[in-house]
Amino acid sequence: MFIVLVVLTIIAPHTTLIVDGKNKTEEFLVRNGDVIELSFVHSVELSRWVDIYEVHPNHLVLIKAKTKSFGWVYPFMI
Repeated sequence: MFIVLVVLTIIAPHTTLIVDGKNKTEEFLVRNGDVIELSFVHSVELSRWVDIYEVHPNHLVLIKAKTKSFGWVYPFMI
């Protein structure tokens, strides 16, 4: 059983996600379907936001955004 899991892990296609920050750059191996979180402090509201992305071939898809307020960029509903 262990050998099969190792083989599947090695064979499974992956992509390198590069996160380039002010002070350092980091690289992560991701696979299609993986879910990743990006957390940051909004420059205007000064509150923490969390964006959740799903990895697709050659791109990321935003699936959810979390914040404590509606914010400047979110549309309002009537």
